[in-house]
Amino acid sequence: MQLKTMTFHYMLLLLSALPLIKTMSTSPGKQAESLIKWKDDLSSSSWPPSLLNSWSLTNLNSLCNWTAIVCTKTRTVSEIQLSGMEINGTLALFDFSLFPSLTHFDLSGNYFRGPIPYAIGNLSRLTTLDLSNNSLYSSYNGFSGPIPDSIGLISGLQYIDLSHNFLEGKIPPSIGKLRELQSLDLSYNSLNSSITSELGLCTNLTHLSLSSNKLNGELPLSLSNLKNLVELRLDNNLFIGQILPSLVSNWTELVSLYLQDNSFSGTISAEIGLLTQLQYLRLYSNEFRGEIPQSLGNLSQLQVLYLDHNHLTGKIPQSLGKLTQLLRLFLDHNHLTGEIPQSPGKLTQLQRLYLSHNQLTGEIPQSLDKLTQLYRLHLSNNHFTGEIPQSLGNLSHLCELDLSANNFTGVIPRISGMLDLKLLSLSNNNLTRVMPIHLFLAAGLTGLVYLDLSSNSLSGAIPSELHMLTTLEVFNASRNHLSGEIPSALADMLTLSSYDFSYNNLTGPLPTCGIFEKAPTSAFVGNYGLWSHADGRTECKSSSTHSKRANKNKVSIILYSFCGFATVAIAIFFFLMFRKRSTIRPQKLSAHSLPCLPDPFGMLTIKKLSAL
Repeated sequence: MQLKTMTFHYMLLLLSALPLIKTMSTSPGKQAESLIKWKDDLSSSSWPPSLLNSWSLTNLNSLCNWTAIVCTKTRTVSEIQLSGMEINGTLALFDFSLFPSLTHFDLSGNYFRGPIPYAIGNLSRLTTLDLSNNSLYSSYNGFSGPIPDSIGLISGLQYIDLSHNFLEGKIPPSIGKLRELQSLDLSYNSLNSSITSELGLCTNLTHLSLSSNKLNGELPLSLSNLKNLVELRLDNNLFIGQILPSLVSNWTELVSLYLQDNSFSGTISAEIGLLTQLQYLRLYSNEFRGEIPQSLGNLSQLQVLYLDHNHLTGKIPQSLGKLTQLLRLFLDHNHLTGEIPQSPGKLTQLQRLYLSHNQLTGEIPQSLDKLTQLYRLHLSNNHFTGEIPQSLGNLSHLCELDLSANNFTGVIPRISGMLDLKLLSLSNNNLTRVMPIHLFLAAGLTGLVYLDLSSNSLSGAIPSELHMLTTLEVFNASRNHLSGEIPSALADMLTLSSYDFSYNNLTGPLPTCGIFEKAPTSAFVGNYGLWSHADGRTECKSSSTHSKRANKNKVSIILYSFCGFATVAIAIFFFLMFRKRSTIRPQKLSAHSLPCLPDPFGMLTIKKLSAL
């Protein structure tokens, strides 16, 4: 009996001593020595040697004053904050068992690589784990391998960020044990499984980002338990299936919902109208079908709505006019029909409106001229008719206007109030009459970079005022009925890198100086009235003396290289035979012309060059 009593007392003594033993094993001295050993395994080639100078054996007793170290009241390490120090290394020599009081472990923005050790589960008091952004600087760095199951042992975790690494495999089911978890970011990795249903047990989650992985399969119904979600990012994966109403209806706290770049199918559930806190909704590049739900009009806080690149049908809902906070509306690349309703004219904060590549009909509604904050308007590849409203000129902040590939008629309106316009595409319509000079005057669209007027029925001459567009890089006037000569002033438009005058009724000499010196023949084909001078290149009055001399030298080199005595004799013979013929003749330009050589018939053939 006495022996049993003594054994019991010894056991009590041993149990009471365990905290002391544990404290001794995790003493500040041992932690300091462990950190120094880990530091010595890290590379110092890419970060200042002095950055962690305090981590030193000579400074062993000042652990709590070391750089990036925070201690508890008992002077053991509670935080390691090495974010953004450009450290290169691994966790192989980090002794997790010596840091049971660690609450914050932040290695983000460095060059760490290799696996996340299973021993990380020993950090039982950890609340914040940030190993993100270790692959941003080099394709050879970043944590790799699977996410260890032991992460589920760290029951107090509230914040996990493992984004921008090379993690692969599955999301461990043990993650469902992290009931305190509020934020989980596994984005920009190579995870390649379905979403584990246990994730739905993390009911305190407010932020969940799994974007840019290789995750697949359907969304588990258990995600409907995540009723506190404020941000959900599942974009750029391989998900399939429908977004069921039972999922959507429970996410009523959502502010951001990103599901783009997947293969979700089915219809967009009407229950999406229950998410009245939504500000960002991105569903583009999926396989959604059916009509756009009218219930979207309930999302009064919405700022961004991307439904583009799907298979949506039907009309644009009138209810979208209720989204008065909307900044961006993308409905392009669908199968929408009908006219643009007047209601979008109420979206006075709208900055981008993309409706291109649909089957929309009717005229551009006058209400669009009320969108005075608009800076991108894309309506191309539809079946719009009527004239282009001159009132579009009221959109003074417009940067891009694309009305191409429609059935617009009439003249190009006076829209010179768009002083910020950089892109104007009116191609593939039925626009008529002359190319308006007001597009190029000093008070006009002088900041244009891209101008495409091709495939219309424009007539008359190319205005010489075009040269006033001093920032123009691309100009396409092909496939019209333009006549007259190509203005010589255009040769000095040094920014113009791409141009096309083909398939018109242009006449006169082919320009060969300035930007036209190495012009591709494809830029002029289909103009039967264009010709070249018999005695050399077209005179370029704006060229410098040096350029003229250079041009003459080039011609001389060509003459001496390709013309022999026999060629000269034959040339004289043919010259005498055809002396009565005109020394200058019109010639049809061809995309398969011969190199530019002196022509005894009184013409220059066109030099074949690759397109710009």
